[in-house]
Amino acid sequence: MNLARLQQEFQNWLVNASDESAALLGNHVAGLAVYQNNYRAQLVGCLEGAFPNLRQWLGDEAFLAACITHIDRHPPHAWTLDVYPAGLQKTLYEVFPDNPDVHELAWIEWSLNEAFVAADAAPLRMEALASVDWDTARLQLAPSL
Repeated sequence: MNLARLQQEFQNWLVNASDESAALLGNHVAGLAVYQNNYRAQLVGCLEGAFPNLRQWLGDEAFLAACITHIDRHPPHAWTLDVYPAGLQKTLYEVFPDNPDVHELAWIEWSLNEAFVAADAAPLRMEALASVDWDTARLQLAPSL
């Protein structure tokens, strides 16, 4: 087995717990399970960090179950975990179809995450404020909001 195939089988084991991949990787299933546990714990931690209020709202058990469902259905696809939590909202619609409070709280928390990492907008300089016609002025929020 070449290195590329070994890496592909290892990824398949991490993401899917594939018995076929485990067999191809050898008889070190206990060691592989440690890697898989760490992989899943990292993804749960990523989701917990992005949705702390949702976790508190749902409770640890329900939140963890939703996270595991999400991890099983949607493995990461980007080079960074910063974008991974974005897909949790879709999973929440499936897991809690009749709970709009959960959906709205997830939307609010993810929006705050997005605003936090968004590019900065140029602020209006103090000198420019002096020439503003306040009777006709319109406020414009930063693009990230």
